Amino acid sequence: MNTTDLQKAIQNLDRKRADKEKVLLENLEGFEKYFDPVFYMNNALPEEIPITVKINKLLDNTISDATQVINGKISKHTNDSFILRSGGNMVSNMIGKKINTNRNRIKAISLAIIKNILN
Repeated sequence: MNTTDLQKAIQNLDRKRADKEKVLLENLEGFEKYFDPVFYMNNALPEEIPITVKINKLLDNTISDATQVINGKISKHTNDSFILRSGGNMVSNMIGKKINTNRNRIKAISLAIIKNILN
């Protein structure tokens, strides 16, 4: 074997080593995503979350906040007398009951309005 044959053999070995390194790196990059917790979270959720799921919690909070605002307005104007205060408490309780019993209807109507606005 002469030097040119040795150099060609070394180049072939270097090329094979580089190819094997490239394949190994590609495999490691492929495995890397399986060690990432974000990958599992993304796969656990559906690709497209319906608008109803996204807005459901927001609507619950909004309904609760609106009830508190209404009750706050009622109690603000009924501080002067006992009769107004007891009547205000009765109205506040009635509002709370009505909102709780009709919560699903309120949310359905709100979602319909939001869908019409967004479409």
